[in-house]
Amino acid sequence: MKTLEELTKDLENIEDTKDSRLFHKVMGDIFTEIGFKKNYDSYGIAVRTWNYDNNGNPILGQNALSGFNFEQIGAINFLIETSKFPVDYFTRTENFVKENSFFDIVTLYKNFLYLREGVYNSKFIMSNSELNFTKNIVDFNNLKRNHPHTKEEELLDLILKNNGILKKGDLYFFGPRSILETLHPLERKVLPVLKESTSFEEIVKLTNLQEVEVMRALQWLENKNIIKINKKVNKIISLDKNGEIYIKKGLPERRFLQVLEKELTLNEVKQKAVLNDNEIQISLGILKKKAAIIFENNKIKITQNGKNLLNKELLEEQFIKKLPLYIDNLKDEDKYSFNELKSRKEIIKVNEEKIITIDILLLGHSLLQQKITSNFIDSITPEIIKNQEWKSKKFRRYDVKINVPKIYPAKRHFVNEAIRYIKQIWLDLGFQEMNGQMLQTSFWNFDALFTAQDHPVRDLQDTFFIKDPSKGKLPIKELVNKVKLAHENGYKTGSKGWQYSWNIEEAKKNCLRTHTTVLSARTISQLKKLDLPARYFSVGKCFRNETLDWAHLHELIQVEGIVVDENVNLRHLIGYLKEFFKKMGFSRVRVRPAYFPYTEPSAEIDVFHPIKKKWIELGGSGIFRPEMVVPLLGHDVPVLAWGLGLERTISEYYNINDIRDLYKNDLQQLKQMKLWLK
Repeated sequence: MKTLEELTKDLENIEDTKDSRLFHKVMGDIFTEIGFKKNYDSYGIAVRTWNYDNNGNPILGQNALSGFNFEQIGAINFLIETSKFPVDYFTRTENFVKENSFFDIVTLYKNFLYLREGVYNSKFIMSNSELNFTKNIVDFNNLKRNHPHTKEEELLDLILKNNGILKKGDLYFFGPRSILETLHPLERKVLPVLKESTSFEEIVKLTNLQEVEVMRALQWLENKNIIKINKKVNKIISLDKNGEIYIKKGLPERRFLQVLEKELTLNEVKQKAVLNDNEIQISLGILKKKAAIIFENNKIKITQNGKNLLNKELLEEQFIKKLPLYIDNLKDEDKYSFNELKSRKEIIKVNEEKIITIDILLLGHSLLQQKITSNFIDSITPEIIKNQEWKSKKFRRYDVKINVPKIYPAKRHFVNEAIRYIKQIWLDLGFQEMNGQMLQTSFWNFDALFTAQDHPVRDLQDTFFIKDPSKGKLPIKELVNKVKLAHENGYKTGSKGWQYSWNIEEAKKNCLRTHTTVLSARTISQLKKLDLPARYFSVGKCFRNETLDWAHLHELIQVEGIVVDENVNLRHLIGYLKEFFKKMGFSRVRVRPAYFPYTEPSAEIDVFHPIKKKWIELGGSGIFRPEMVVPLLGHDVPVLAWGLGLERTISEYYNINDIRDLYKNDLQQLKQMKLWLK
C-alpha cells in the first residue's frame, strides 16, 4: 500500500481528469489511507456519482455532498489549500453553490447543519417548497430582524462565515476554523507540538505537561478525527536478580563443572562451587541431560562431553549477554535459551513496554496550517467580568455530543420515583392519601366489597391466606350485621343480595390484601355526612396467588382512588382518569364497558401507545354498588372508584417488557435506568 505522500503525488500527476477510472482509484486509496470506511463503493465523498458536465469538466453528482461528514470536509479543505485536490472536481453545477445564489447558499447551509451534527443527509437539492422552510432558520430570522435593510444573500454569507464555512473563489466549503474554536487548552498545547514530534514521550517533554494531561488531550483530538493514536505493547526480556550475579560469576552449571578437577561428592561440589540447594538441583538436571557428568561410587565425575562444554560458551550464556531483547525479535537459538531460562529462578524477567505514537490525519494537517491561539475564554470568572476581558476574546465552543465519563449519582429506585410522581398527581388534584395494613381479614378484603363468600376469587388458588393467626378480629357488631344483611337480602338498597346464609367465621379468615380497595372500604366506613364531598387515593402493595411470568407477579402495586360526592357521575369518573393518564404521558384514553362484582356501571381503562400504535388496558373503574356503600356509609351516595396497575403503567416508559425486571435489583440496570421525567 502506498503512503499518503505517494498517493497525493499520483493525484497531481493525473493530467487528464477525464480519466475517471484512474482518478477514482487514487481518490479511493487516499480516503482509505486516511481512515474513511468504504461504504457501498463510496469513500464518504460519493465518488460513484462523479461525472462530467456539458463542457467535459468533472463534477459531483446529485447526492455527492450528502456523503461528507464533519471531518471529511475538513480533509478536503486541506487538499484544496495544498493544491493536492483538483478544484475542478467541485465545478459549479445546478446542485452546488453558485455565485450570489441565495437558493444555493441556503441549500448548503441546510446541509451544513446536518453535517455539523454528524447526521447523514441523503437529500442535497432543495425544492422550492422547502426554501420557505429553510428561511425559518433561527440565526437567519434573528439577523433579518436586526438588519432589515441588508440583502438576504449577505446575511446568509455572515451566517456561513460564523459557522466556519469558508469561501474560495465562488465556492463555499467547510474549513477548520470552527474546530479550532472547540479545542480545549490542553489540546491547544499539544497540537502544535505534533509538528516537531509524534512520540508520546517527546510530546510530554515538549509541552511540560503531565502524562495524564497529554493522553487526555490526544484522546480528545482523536475523537475529533484530527489524529490517530497508535498503541503498541512490546515485551522486553531483561536480567533479573540472579541473572545479574550469573553474568559476572557464570551460570551454576558452569561453576559446577569447573570444580570437578577430580571426583567429588555432591556436598563437596556444593561447597567448592558455592552453590545453594536450588542451584545444585538445577545444575544436576541440566548436566545429566547433556551427559556432562556421571555418578560412580557416590561421587561425581566429569565426562568428555562436560570437558567440551567447559571449552565453549553455552547458548544460555550467550543469550544473557545480549539482554535486553524484544521477544518479537528473538532468533531461533535465542528462543531456545529463553524457554530454558524463563522457568529458572530469577535469572530473566519479562516486562511490558507501552509505545504510543501519533498519526496526523488530513484534518490535523489542515489545522496545523492555521494559527493556533489561546485567545479564548473557557469559563466565566469574576475577574473576567470585572476586567471586561470577554469583550476582546471569544468563548470556546463546547461539543455537547463528545464522549464523557458517565456519572451514576445516588438516586431512588426508579419504581419509587414513579410512585412519588403518581402520588403528587393525586395530591395536586386535591386528594388525600389512604394507608393501611397489608394483612386484612376476609371481611374487609371481600365481604365489605359485596364479594360473595362462594366467589372463586376467595379460593386458595387466587388468595394468600394466613396460617397463623388464621383468623382476625371483626369491626363493631352493627357494621358486621349490615354487611351480613346486604349479602343475604340486599339490606336497604332494594337489591335481593346474594340470597345465601352469610358465615361470620369465613369473614374472620386472615389474608394478604388482594387489592387496595380494602382501604377504600375502611375509609368509607369512617366518613360522616359532614366529611362529604371527599376524595382519597392510595398507592400500595397487593398480593395475588398468580403463576409468575412476564405479565404476572405475586406482589404488585395498585393505584387506588375514590371520590365520594352526591353530585358526581360517570362523566366525572372519565374526567379524573383522563387527567391522570395525561399527566402520565398518555394523551389518548378510552373507557370501555366491563363487569366487576362491586361496581355498577363498570369500565376498563385503555391508553393508546404512541410507539406501538395499539390500545393497552391499564385498569378497572366504576361506581360502587349501593350494596357496598349503604352498609358502610349509612346512606346511598355515588362513589367513583378505580384501581390501576402501576407496573404495567410505568413499564412502557422504562422500556421493560417483562415486569419481573422492575424488581430484579440488577445494579447495572439501577445505575443506567433513566430518571422519571414527565
